[in-house]
Amino acid sequence: MGVRGYLRFPTISGDAIVFTAEDDLWRVSASGGRAERLTADVAEAHNAHFSPDGQLIAFTGWSEGPGEVYVMPADGGETRRLTYHGINAAVVGWRPDSSAIIYASSAGEPSRRMVSLHEVAPNGGPTSKLPYGLARSIAFGPNGAIVLGRNTGELAFWKRYRGGTAGYLYLDPTGEGNFRRLLDLTGNITAPCWVGDRIFFLSDHEGIGNVYSCLPTGEDLRRHSNQTEYFARGLQSDGSRLVYFAAGDIYVLDPGADAATRLDISLSSASAQRARKFVSAGRFLDSWASHPRGHALALTTRGKAFSMGNWDGPVLQHGRRDGVRYRHMEWLGDGMHLVAVSDDGSEPRLSIFTADGSEPERVLDGLDIGHVTELRASPTGQEVALMNHRNELLLADLDKGTLQRLDRTDYGRSGLGTINSGIAWSPDGRWLAYAFGINAEQSAIKLCRVETGEIWQVTNPVLRDMRPAFDPAGRYLYFLSARTFDPVFDNLHFEAGFPKGVRPYLLTLRRDISSPFIPTAEPPKSEAEQQFEQGKKDEQPLAPKPVEIDLEGIAGRIVAFPVPEGRYERVLGTHEGAIFLSMPVEGTLGSTWVPGTPEAKGTI
Repeated sequence: MGVRGYLRFPTISGDAIVFTAEDDLWRVSASGGRAERLTADVAEAHNAHFSPDGQLIAFTGWSEGPGEVYVMPADGGETRRLTYHGINAAVVGWRPDSSAIIYASSAGEPSRRMVSLHEVAPNGGPTSKLPYGLARSIAFGPNGAIVLGRNTGELAFWKRYRGGTAGYLYLDPTGEGNFRRLLDLTGNITAPCWVGDRIFFLSDHEGIGNVYSCLPTGEDLRRHSNQTEYFARGLQSDGSRLVYFAAGDIYVLDPGADAATRLDISLSSASAQRARKFVSAGRFLDSWASHPRGHALALTTRGKAFSMGNWDGPVLQHGRRDGVRYRHMEWLGDGMHLVAVSDDGSEPRLSIFTADGSEPERVLDGLDIGHVTELRASPTGQEVALMNHRNELLLADLDKGTLQRLDRTDYGRSGLGTINSGIAWSPDGRWLAYAFGINAEQSAIKLCRVETGEIWQVTNPVLRDMRPAFDPAGRYLYFLSARTFDPVFDNLHFEAGFPKGVRPYLLTLRRDISSPFIPTAEPPKSEAEQQFEQGKKDEQPLAPKPVEIDLEGIAGRIVAFPVPEGRYERVLGTHEGAIFLSMPVEGTLGSTWVPGTPEAKGTI
């Protein structure tokens, strides 16, 4: 007996259906049953389309890098690569006489988002671009009629989208190149097919993606499927019947029937993609945090939570082994507990672990933390500061199980405000510093006194002030700021830009502290004084000193680091000074969509 699989991208020709499962192509009867594998490649194969004469199958394959067009006999056999664009090419159909395969690609366009239709002969040869402008799908009807789909991407990728790039159809009833808008539905449309005298397509204008049809005039709109939870996807037709998939099942639709029929299909092979395998944890690293004393790490990778020593000792997994995704794990100030955001498919919540695994995971239910984008634990207590998708700054007390909203901005999602711009605790756990969007173009640094919830804006930005960090000794507040304007003229166009523009800065937290970058004349110290100071440095303080901040006039006590402008990404304080990270200015030709470990290009 075979096994059930997750079945996608079906195509139909008479009594045969070909679909994708386990990243390979399979063939099965149009009534279901046991499927046989047609391909056994190391890479994906999908978007299969039968030729109108039923003799060949065209599909998109990733065997040699980007998705390209391949063709193979309908009964199985050797596959042949037909395109060499070096950029994804999605098969969308055939010419009615089986003379050419039609595919959508951004080859030759200035942007990946600009997709047009191309064709290539099934026996190979040069490719050609069809004269329809930007389009993603096409269907041929009687008497040379053509239906063209623009913006017709995958409905389920952006459910119930109603914006300006929603999919729509154009009709040329005679094939002479005179197109007109076919429908004006309040929704997204994709996958046009022509069966008889009606045009079938997928739409989510009623909330869930389903199969609909209309006459070439756009009249007599009908719904033919009854998906109530999962979207119908990948609609295709052989001119007589239609086929689509939803939630990993394949459905066959007779145009005259009231509902689609779900096929019972089993796979006659081992599930190669479900076999155990070992992957690089570094490629999927989500977050990491150093132990308060620096000798161990906590990290999340591939949705799982771990802790380990820097150089020795075991790797410990925290929380449930499977079925829960963990993110943003941090050590608490005592160094014996950890906190992370957990998600088992319901609502995100906070989970607390013991470092040695001696106690079970403690989950704080009922706290509306939203989708957390950043988490920082207090260095001294049981409090956690959070930022979320609602652009809120939240404070969670893990002992009391309470949640408090400290601040919120309307401008965080612009990328200039709270989202991914940094939270920092003072060494004594009494203050929070964070970036805050004050309008659509500017973000400033704010300070919050945790005990009272009082808030002060402490920088007056030119553009973006971000990534705050406290000096461990409580003297300075470091941050990055985009406020250097030194235009660089382009070598190819008559224009100027600002490829760098950022420098690290600091605020002196007290009025009696001067700039650390200005040398002062001091008398030489005696040997006894030097030994005493060295001894004080070697001591490990039992508790941090209270951080005192003179808020009056603080915005005027900003000092720039004596370094040139650059593309700085982070600044952190140490007991001996500050460290900061810069990245080079580089182009995009070396970038790639192929997964892999990125090259280390930053400088600390």
